[in-house]
Amino acid sequence: MVLPYAMDALEPVISKQTLEFHHGKHLAGYVNKEAFQKGGATLFGSGWVWLSADKDGKLVITQEANAANPVQKGLKPLLTFDVWEHAYYLDYQNRRPDHGCAVADCGLGGDREEVSFS
Repeated sequence: MVLPYAMDALEPVISKQTLEFHHGKHLAGYVNKEAFQKGGATLFGSGWVWLSADKDGKLVITQEANAANPVQKGLKPLLTFDVWEHAYYLDYQNRRPDHGCAVADCGLGGDREEVSFS
């Protein structure tokens, strides 16, 4: 994943070394764009895909039908993908997976690098 700024742009407050480790290794172990996109592509009917954090800070991807949301499960929402057709149909027609890809790229940043949860 690519940051929208150089790794040393936050110095001296946050060092390049810290950012390289935290963003490049630690964060990469949690963020999984592919799982987020798959959640949207495989949710039948209307609903939402959520990237949330549990009470320990672990990232969780959930599919919620209709008006359900991760707050009801004690999770902290971070990013959502509305899979109701009204949210994407004018721009993407029946290409919901393409819309999910765009949401993931915009919300999670950067390139198409696939990483997995650990």
